[in-house]
Parts: sequence; structure tokens; C-alpha cells
Amino acid sequence: MIVDPAGGDARTQSMDLLGVGGRLLVVGNASGDWTHQIPGNQPWSSSTTIAGFNAGVYLPAHPQPVRPARQAALRAAAGWGYRT
Repeated sequence: MIVDPAGGDARTQSMDLLGVGGRLLVVGNASGDWTHQIPGNQPWSSSTTIAGFNAGVYLPAHPQPVRPARQAALRAAAGWGYRT
């Protein structure tokens, strides 16, 4: 699995690094390259999966899990010695 916050050419390179059955999780586009595309047959020919996660879209549509997840994250951070 590769988590890609960069996009652009880094995304293409990530696809090339995935093994058979690998997964690419697209979580951002820091490169700012909004024209980049992955050839449609590439995931099929390599038996890979591409999935995306955009917190700005997901969180407003799913507010129920946000509060308990935030609280769990804060408890975990406190356990590492961080103050909230």
C-alpha cells in the first residue's frame, strides 16, 4: 500500500511501484497538478486498487464518527505525553 498526498508525477511513480494486488490511497494533491491522470487500464492490468479519501468532503457528510474519533485521538496523544 502506498499513501499518496502529493499527486502529479509522484502518483504515476507510486503506481509503477505497486506490486500485483497493491493499493494506492490518494489523500491529497500537494503538487497542484490538477491535470494529472492515471491511464484507465493500468489498475486492471496490474490488479491494483486506487482509492481516494478527502477529509473535507467526508467529514461534513459523516459527522457522527468525528467527535468520538477526535476524542480517541486526543486520549492517544495524551498517552504519549502531549497535552491537549
